[in-house]
Amino acid sequence: METPRERHLHFDAFAGASGDMIIGALLDAGASLETLRADLSKLRLDGYELSLRRVRRAAIDCAKFDVHLADADRQPRRHPAEADERSAPAPSAHEHSHHHAHHRHEHRHDARDPGEHRHGRGLGEITDIISAAGLSERVTAQALAIFRRLAEAEGRVHGIPPAAVRFHEVGAVDAIADIVGACLCLEQLGVARLTSSPLRVGYGLVACAHGRYPIPAPGTAELLKGAPFYAGDIEGEFTTPTGAAIITTLCEAYPSAPGFIVTHTGYGAGTRDLPGFPNALRAFLGAAPGASAPPDEAPFGGALARQTIVVLEANIDDQAPQQLGYVMERLLADGALDVFFAPIQMKKNRPAVALTILCRPADEPRLTAAIFRETTTLGIRRRLSDRYALPRREVCVTTAAGAARIKIAAQLDGTEKAMPEYDDCRALAEATGRPLRAVYAEALEAYEKQRRASAE
Repeated sequence: METPRERHLHFDAFAGASGDMIIGALLDAGASLETLRADLSKLRLDGYELSLRRVRRAAIDCAKFDVHLADADRQPRRHPAEADERSAPAPSAHEHSHHHAHHRHEHRHDARDPGEHRHGRGLGEITDIISAAGLSERVTAQALAIFRRLAEAEGRVHGIPPAAVRFHEVGAVDAIADIVGACLCLEQLGVARLTSSPLRVGYGLVACAHGRYPIPAPGTAELLKGAPFYAGDIEGEFTTPTGAAIITTLCEAYPSAPGFIVTHTGYGAGTRDLPGFPNALRAFLGAAPGASAPPDEAPFGGALARQTIVVLEANIDDQAPQQLGYVMERLLADGALDVFFAPIQMKKNRPAVALTILCRPADEPRLTAAIFRETTTLGIRRRLSDRYALPRREVCVTTAAGAARIKIAAQLDGTEKAMPEYDDCRALAEATGRPLRAVYAEALEAYEKQRRASAE
């Protein structure tokens, strides 16, 4: 049976989040480990194995996902920095020597000694690995966006360009499996909208390659900009850089509860089992984005659908005007809900156009790539916005000129408004030589006759 493609998934991050916990929760909610294993094999990375087992966390049955690294010198992957040390005080320096190596990319780079990192992988190499894997456009775009966000955050912390950030050799395999794996599981589940509760980050100190730092660690703190988080009442690191990067890159909002009809739940366990505290990430899977808003969010009694959309904007002052029409066509073909231009004056009094795109959150990665590909812009502004949409349907009517579709919207007062489909009416006008306005009028008249006949 085909997986629904318009689902909403909400993470309940009451115990924080990490790469292994995210994948565990998604597998527990219905994603397939075998499918994940097959898809990750396309990356052509060696030296790791995936495992999934059932564990209990404070008496709750959970899925425990792990990436086991084959390098015997570094021991199999235990995700201590992403699981053991959440909900626990910072380890000793000795523990750090073999555990915190798995704090991986976040703390294993430094611009002061380039030779130190010759065995690490840079963002460019990781980009090449993911891009060459033949994964879906959406998974590729999401995974690359997460890695870019990680590199940018670490670059800001250490004062180096993102391209200079090195992902430690072992950690790179680890992180690629977590990040790409999370995106693959979301695609398996048909998730079109992703949200999360505010993130528990913990408090205290965490041991890293360069010393002991306050929680959240500097890289995690950069990633959490713009997202709500709190310390909680248990010492230790709860949200890791990988978990923060995945959630803050892909989540569009941070409500405390799902706000939709839940059909599946999943629990992804961390490694440490604390008495009376379920160290796990919970996933709620349910209704499609774009469905009617929950009763407490529907100010018009549920008559309107309240939808979350993404607004993408770019200013363009150095592209030939005749090319912009093609840009609009391509963006609409790639799934944009609407595309429009507005004339503006930029610095040095240059005339320019402001490009605005409205799209569904699931289409954002594809449309962002299309904007960069088809226009000369070097930057895109992005924001979330809510919109109200009248319930609508479509009927087909027959006129003297031929068949045409009519869009019908139900209004708040119970009446309807009808609008002929422009493309259909234009085609009929061109085929018959009749005025477009006459074809419009005939299409509306045909619909009224059809509606009255149905009522009788």
